[in-house]
Amino acid sequence: MIIIGITGTLCSGKKTAAEYLQMCFGFKILDVESEKWDQIGNHSSKIYSEDDYLNEESYREANARIILRSTEENISVNYVIYPITLPEELNVFRTASNFMLIGIDAPTLKRFGHYNVKYIRRKSPLANFLEIDDKINFGLNGYPAHVYECMYSSDKIVVNSGEKDRFFDDLRALEVLNPEHYRPGWDTYFMRIAEMAATRTNCMKRGVGAVVVNNYRVISAGYNGTPAGILNCIDGGCPRCSSQAEQGTMLEDCMCMHGELNAILFAGYENCAGTTLYTTLFPCLLCAKSIVQAGIVRVVYEEEYNHSELSFSLLEQAGIKIDRHSSIVPSQF
Repeated sequence: MIIIGITGTLCSGKKTAAEYLQMCFGFKILDVESEKWDQIGNHSSKIYSEDDYLNEESYREANARIILRSTEENISVNYVIYPITLPEELNVFRTASNFMLIGIDAPTLKRFGHYNVKYIRRKSPLANFLEIDDKINFGLNGYPAHVYECMYSSDKIVVNSGEKDRFFDDLRALEVLNPEHYRPGWDTYFMRIAEMAATRTNCMKRGVGAVVVNNYRVISAGYNGTPAGILNCIDGGCPRCSSQAEQGTMLEDCMCMHGELNAILFAGYENCAGTTLYTTLFPCLLCAKSIVQAGIVRVVYEEEYNHSELSFSLLEQAGIKIDRHSSIVPSQF
């Protein structure tokens, strides 16, 4: 079972997106604002007034729990839930590991035009629309919605330019049925660990992370930066990096250890034979030589390195399998 949540700005195309997922992929639509959840949850069906806005968040949170429980009644069905406008209800849906949030946005004037078509009797001037829009997006004056806060945590953002075919193409490109979104494959899993290792870098140039993996187990991890006990690169520990040297130049003067080499050293050469190395950047020649010497049999990388011709050739000559990993996992807004 897959659960897609849809959030988005006023009149941006949220309902259209939900109906597209229903039509093309067989998703069942669950409308958060439907009155039936009141009946199922034994909630009061009264209409909330401005004086009741402080109660709306807890009400919508309880509503979300009822909706989420309802999806468990038939796990053979995929669901699309919309419109999600409050962080409180979003947090409930986030407890499901098979949940992904899609944010829908559109140019303001396009949305204003859609608004006047949808609410043709109102024919609001632009200023009135913007006032309503701000209330919904930012929760102004106690209005029970914080759409922007939900949008910022979207796993994917789709911009509806107003061209329906292009909008549908962009929705189709999300590959919402791909299991990588909900339970990453092994390559994605280990590359994420390498990406996390890269965040520990102390190099001022570029963070690079690497992990050595054997039989689906991490043997070691490494990231680039100056050797232990040496002043961090970002604090001036590497004159080469501080000199604004171009990528791939003056490497003989660089004080930083590369992420791949650190991962190999931490694993120990004797533990590297037959393993896979995951790295966020294609190895340089020095690291490629170490990879060959350590007996690593596969290299999975994420980004290309501009000076990788010799490295690639060396790894190929050594019979090492080389794969570039292109993750489709959710990217943040």
